[in-house]
Amino acid sequence: MELGQAGGVEQATYELISAISRLDRKNSYAVFAPRSACWEWDFPSRFKARRHYSDQGAALLERHRSREVAFDLVLSTCSYIHPEMIEFPGILTIHDLQHLHYPGFFPKADWENRERLYRDSAARAKHIICISEFTRRDVNRLYGVPLERMTTIWNIPSTAVWQEIPAGKRRALLEGMGLTGPFLFYPAQCWPHKNHERLVEAFSRVISELPGDVKLILTGRPFPPEHPARALVQERGLGTRVLHLGFRSPLEIRALFQECMALVFPSLFEGFGMPVAEAIIAGKPVACSNVTSLPEIAGDAAVTFDPDDVNEMAARILDIATQPELRSSLAAASRRRQHVFSARLSAIKTLAVYEGVFRKMSEGAQ
Repeated sequence: MELGQAGGVEQATYELISAISRLDRKNSYAVFAPRSACWEWDFPSRFKARRHYSDQGAALLERHRSREVAFDLVLSTCSYIHPEMIEFPGILTIHDLQHLHYPGFFPKADWENRERLYRDSAARAKHIICISEFTRRDVNRLYGVPLERMTTIWNIPSTAVWQEIPAGKRRALLEGMGLTGPFLFYPAQCWPHKNHERLVEAFSRVISELPGDVKLILTGRPFPPEHPARALVQERGLGTRVLHLGFRSPLEIRALFQECMALVFPSLFEGFGMPVAEAIIAGKPVACSNVTSLPEIAGDAAVTFDPDDVNEMAARILDIATQPELRSSLAAASRRRQHVFSARLSAIKTLAVYEGVFRKMSEGAQ
């Protein structure tokens, strides 16, 4: 959980522990993470938590055995149980099993290591939290974990995304990024499952039918020279209409969400799909893939398409960019749907899992 390196898992962990800290006055916690991450939390004074630094080299297991720290349950948040924690009663959060659906997206050694850790951890865990119902069903089907041993609890979006940036400041932020005029937005790393090549191809097929100033804005790690989407932008002469802004600050990303015409999210595979939730919280229309967890997260606030079908993707891009009444309808649906991403609700459900597992352990020990 090194800050800025662990991506969505890092953010989900940060928000979950923050939400629990605002609710739980009974249980005590040991938070085990690098020093840089531990001190990001500003816990309420009544929250009973001790921070332990994983980057200091001292093994938490040995500290437990020496009674320096003590715990009854370990929650592992990154889809596997760390070897140091493997012998403790554990609750495991599984984000997705993408490696089983798209093995070609992973180097062979990474795939083998991930599969070994994930499968063994799923078998050992007392209970599993899945970040979407799609993931819960997938773990049941592919790993044989009974559904009753798993609970679906959605990831918690960043607290900051609920805060609207004043219009003048939003415009200044966009101008600072060199942006003027309407745009569609896709924030994603340039990993294969993010499907950038098909998105650029779809945008190029309808560009002549779009208003001349509508752009496609991308953020995340810049495309490496060999990335097919980068080559496509150059080949089609799209450099003024498809702009990759690279990494941007959280404030700039919020401004992009709040000013975009719509989020376009063509991912092939998502365990949750946080940008879809963030767009809905911003009250924005969404056009997204109709696979994995995305229909579950988007609900009625999105038009969907087959992410393998470039023509269908292009048609939905054209619809959402040229039909103000469609955007208005989807934006209204987003505003009605915002409440389902409540941090408090996810924290309450997580605490209920803790209590349920601990109660069963206590009854079994009697």
